[in-house]
Amino acid sequence: MTLHECGPGGGDMPEDLRGRLLAEHGAARVALGDPPARPPRPATVMKVLRAEFGGGLADAKRMLQQIRDGVFVGTMPETALLVERLRAAGVEAEAERLPPGGDQVR
Repeated sequence: MTLHECGPGGGDMPEDLRGRLLAEHGAARVALGDPPARPPRPATVMKVLRAEFGGGLADAKRMLQQIRDGVFVGTMPETALLVERLRAAGVEAEAERLPPGGDQVR
């Protein structure tokens, strides 16, 4: 049995495994907390995104906008890990499975 860990220290998930997960289970997206109640601070979200994916501020800002637009998607394990990191930073977030055909994978 082979174990792959995603995120910092675990390296990237092999593309063939990622493709199989998407084909078998569909895509998921990250949804931030309900904006009217308590919108997350953009700087906090961007800090988590930079820690997870690297890149500069412009990249983090682009990813934040993709999350807000509902088009920043991946496998359920990928999105669940990001949600876990966002919650640890105090950001309300959820991983939501997308219906078939809603897989605009990042």
